Amino acid sequence: YPYEPIEFSSLKEIKEYEDIALNETLDSIYQKVKTVVTLYIDQDIETIILISSDIIWTYFQDLFPTTHYYDISGTGNGIGKSTIGHVFEGIAYRAVRMTDPSAANLYRILGKIEPGQCIIIADEADRIHTDKDMMSILKEGYTILGKVSKINKNTEKQEFFFSYCFKVRIAEEPMRPSFAKGVIDRSFMIRAIKGVPVYDIKEVLHPASSRNKKLEKLHNNLRSLRKLLLIYRLVHFDDPIIDIDTGHNGRDKELCKPLLQLFHNTESYGKIAAAINTFLSKKNSRKNTISIEPVLFRMISRMLEKKNPDGSPKYKNNTISVADIWDKITDRVDLGGRCIIKKKNEYQTFDYDTIYRSTITKIIEGFGAERKHKKSGNVLIFDRDKLEKVGKMYPADEEKVKGEG
Repeated sequence: YPYEPIEFSSLKEIKEYEDIALNETLDSIYQKVKTVVTLYIDQDIETIILISSDIIWTYFQDLFPTTHYYDISGTGNGIGKSTIGHVFEGIAYRAVRMTDPSAANLYRILGKIEPGQCIIIADEADRIHTDKDMMSILKEGYTILGKVSKINKNTEKQEFFFSYCFKVRIAEEPMRPSFAKGVIDRSFMIRAIKGVPVYDIKEVLHPASSRNKKLEKLHNNLRSLRKLLLIYRLVHFDDPIIDIDTGHNGRDKELCKPLLQLFHNTESYGKIAAAINTFLSKKNSRKNTISIEPVLFRMISRMLEKKNPDGSPKYKNNTISVADIWDKITDRVDLGGRCIIKKKNEYQTFDYDTIYRSTITKIIEGFGAERKHKKSGNVLIFDRDKLEKVGKMYPADEEKVKGEG
């Protein structure tokens, strides 16, 4: 393991930390962690609150069914994105920090014995989306039931590896939806901004000289905090977890409920819940902004409302040919105006990368359409009731949807 071990000098020291932990509450622990985090991270208050609470949560991650991830990005050096990873490395539960890791790295670290035995910090992970095995780990690894299979080349037997744990991706740019839509949906995005922290966490974790008493004292404080967090985990591991109604549904509920359950009935709960809601709003806004689904849905809805000069429906029986839909997509200002290359059945854009006729057709079928083949080509027959239900998934304000001019 690459992280600094948690070492106790004696059984007596463990007992001393146990006595301290028994007198601590989640609120007091949270305040301790937040105070330390603020020394090394200079970001907005919602980010500080989320990071501080998640650091504590990592010590209990194996008690919960799901976790969220971080997608930390920022262009240029010295803006603090890697600092967040180093802070997790210094305080969080068994944090394994790697530069541009491969899927094979994660298989060996996460192992086959028990889920949630560490957390992963992937720094300089700009190319992570190009590895299909890595994407499988990330997509499956947000739930404690998640496993990924690999064939052992030595025994030719199939082996299953646990993939669950809290994960942090750090890169120059956020993940691209064309490659990592499922991972984006499981992640809170943190856009790092340039700040001036009180201390440099890298200097504290790896001081150039052991005779620098100030840095050594700060390092010992981090060690002490990790010891306290570990013993607090052991003391409270069997505490009951209260089921709560967070007011969220679906994926949002999966991402935020575990953290809110941990801090339920604490004084810190309100601020943590508010911070989570801020990141959920950013995630969902980003999802609607970068996703082509809302644009396609509104396009189909408008096409079905089209009338002929005599007032009759242009598309009878709610039936539209796939060819007409593709022509509409490639002729629209919002996509066509930013087109890079246009081919017969594929279309490259800045906003949505390369889109393909077959893929787009499958997406539109998800709006409640039935595909049928006719002599003139494939057509899609839409169910108005299903279409109306799908419409509730997207914001009513069309100006919020990127690309709709």
